Amino acid sequence: MTLTHPEDPALPDRPPTLAHVAELAGVSPATASRVLNGSARVSRSARLQVEAAVERLGYVRRRAGSPDRESSGTIAAVVCEDACRVLGDPYFARLLWGVRRELDGRAPLVVLMAGRPDEWRATTGYLRG
Repeated sequence: MTLTHPEDPALPDRPPTLAHVAELAGVSPATASRVLNGSARVSRSARLQVEAAVERLGYVRRRAGSPDRESSGTIAAVVCEDACRVLGDPYFARLLWGVRRELDGRAPLVVLMAGRPDEWRATTGYLRG
């Protein structure tokens, strides 16, 4: 990795990634991922190396689909009722463009979700994590 911590060149100067863990452990990112997922398809030696790298780096796994650590952590979700209408309506495309423009720099990710009103509770629960 090119970015290093001034006190320890093995440590990144930003939150560590799976790639940092793999590099420090001397294994591939796929092997590091298998260790973190509890796969039995990893040698004891590789498992110990990855676990030591995780400990040394202070690596914390992100939940799948969560925002990048380097981002603000903010995701804007546009939830609409009728996907067919939305995708065929030129006004809605302009509206989405405006939302994206206004949120530029504040929400690195804008997600469009379509769902029926009876699914909204589940959708908002999903978005809140």
